[in-house]
Amino acid sequence: IGKTRLAVQAAANAAPDFADGVHFVSLQAVRSADMLMTAMIDALKFSLQGHDDPLSQLSRHLREKELLLILDNFEQLLPTTSIDMLLELLETSSHVKLLVTSREVLNLRQEWMLPVGGMQFPETGSAENAEAYGAVRLFVECARRIRPDFSLADELVNVIRICQIVEGVPLAIELAASWLKSLPCAEIASEIQRNLD
Repeated sequence: IGKTRLAVQAAANAAPDFADGVHFVSLQAVRSADMLMTAMIDALKFSLQGHDDPLSQLSRHLREKELLLILDNFEQLLPTTSIDMLLELLETSSHVKLLVTSREVLNLRQEWMLPVGGMQFPETGSAENAEAYGAVRLFVECARRIRPDFSLADELVNVIRICQIVEGVPLAIELAASWLKSLPCAEIASEIQRNLD
């Protein structure tokens, strides 16, 4: 759906509010609480010292910090002790904020959810002002990167059909437009209709 890109843009907009910056932690390859701790320590460029456990050291380090920590792709860590780790960091570091992207709800009392859906797209295949819809604009923008001569007027019905089939999901629209290297819009729509995966 593009949740990473949305999180990065939100963080960029909010960066001036955090004296100690914004730090991005990719969790795509992380599968355990220990690996989560290591990923956060690496993102923060923090060095462990002494014999205290890593979570205690990290909590002390963050106690006086004002920062935003983006934890991207958290869903594979659910349900684990990783949630307890987040809770401890939030409780001990009152000026640290977490922006967590996940396909699953964390079920934390402190959680504010922002469900992300597809972009708006026309309901009919011959919509007037089709470029007023975000999904169509995104497809055209991506299409023109691949084929500078791309004409929405010539492909309007098929572009709208593609946007409808993928329900306005930005990543799916970008992938569909990339197929313009080898397929016309009508065939792209047929291929997606046949097998959305």
